[in-house]
Amino acid sequence: MFKKIIFILKNRFLNKSKISLYAFIKNPKNITIEQNVEVHSNSSIDAAKGKITLKNNTILNRYSYLNAGKGSIIIGEGSEINNFTVINGMGDVIIGKNVLIGPNVQIIPYNHNFMDKKVYIKKQGITHNKIVIEDDVWIGASSIILAGVTIKKGSVVACGSIVNKDTLEYSINIGSPSKFYKERK
Repeated sequence: MFKKIIFILKNRFLNKSKISLYAFIKNPKNITIEQNVEVHSNSSIDAAKGKITLKNNTILNRYSYLNAGKGSIIIGEGSEINNFTVINGMGDVIIGKNVLIGPNVQIIPYNHNFMDKKVYIKKQGITHNKIVIEDDVWIGASSIILAGVTIKKGSVVACGSIVNKDTLEYSINIGSPSKFYKERK
């Protein structure tokens, strides 16, 4: 089994990318890795039911976790995902160029349905809603980005913020739920 994984990686990703042998990759045929991508040890890229694209010069640091679900995750050129960050693509996630995502960030493009009191929440299904993170964004450590949000170009999300609505371009956003604090200058 181990030789088979190395063989798949060698044949699938011969493009100057560096993928740790200790990274977990599930269903590589649904994963596109462009030039000079770094996937560090203990990272997980799970495209069992969806598609994942890592554009040129992206970095997945240790213990980052990408799970496409039945959707897709696209990480733009030069973006970096830090340690222990979780990105679920079940409702689609698009991350632009040169985005910095701090450690322990959660990006969740779906919600559980819960309105029918006669049915267990677990059995009511989920609602998908795409998340878009535009170019040149910094998301601080331990922030949570919720379904349906667009984080506009040049925005900053302060550590520990919960983003449940769109941001303005070049804005600084703080709190739980996050609110506009001031404009970047």
